[in-house]
Amino acid sequence: DETAKTNFEVFFDIVEGTRLPFHFSLDSDSSTPTFYYGRLAQNPVINEIALARYSTKLQILEEL
Repeated sequence: DETAKTNFEVFFDIVEGTRLPFHFSLDSDSSTPTFYYGRLAQNPVINEIALARYSTKLQILEEL
């Protein structure tokens, strides 16, 4: 929806596309989540697939 699209756009602006790394977790609902450090592999694109419905594909490269 529009809110999620806006949140993704803000995130993409903050990390400047593929430039800046960020922390993320795949199991944030866990009581002891594991955090990773990574960056986007390519500049993301958000596509409108239906009225006010969007799709995006993210590939994250883990930074060691």
